[in-house]
Amino acid sequence: LGAGTSLLSEHMHVAGYHSVWSMDLVQTAVDQMSSRWAQLGLPDGRWLVLDAKNMSATLGQETFDAVVDKGLMDSLELEGTAYVSKVGSVLDEVQWILQPGGV
Repeated sequence: LGAGTSLLSEHMHVAGYHSVWSMDLVQTAVDQMSSRWAQLGLPDGRWLVLDAKNMSATLGQETFDAVVDKGLMDSLELEGTAYVSKVGSVLDEVQWILQPGGV
């Protein structure tokens, strides 16, 4: 979540985690990283433009074993008093997409 233009998911894929998906709200970041992955020969379609507060509209229930927050919670903190409700919404969505026993 909040992957931006980080190389974390690329490094994870190279390290053997081949079911890595990256999500960010910013279209330009997703386009840039999708192009990078294509140039490197990494799997296509693994970068998604997605609002973490509404992942259930796009992703199925119990889809993932694990969810990693790369920068989302930090960016939400900048929103002041709305932080608590937005974090609650994100965590509800994370619970929706996690398989039982997921982290």
